[in-house]
Amino acid sequence: MKKLASIAEQEIAHLAKSLPDEVRTALRELPVHLQARPDADISAELGDDILGLFSGEALHERGETLSPTPPQIHLF
Repeated sequence: MKKLASIAEQEIAHLAKSLPDEVRTALRELPVHLQARPDADISAELGDDILGLFSGEALHERGETLSPTPPQIHLF
């Protein structure tokens, strides 16, 4: 898993370079979690073949929801 995580981190860094400045800045504040596979709850709801998931409050919704969850990206 370490080698795969390293490859994924390199790809994320490469992709970030191609993003517009304001998106790249927002991405720096966004945790990206690398997991081998989705947990049981995510698999039950969205299936085993999901590759990624954004969860939490979107940037344009910050402060507008009743129970904000920190934004984050999960890659499987």
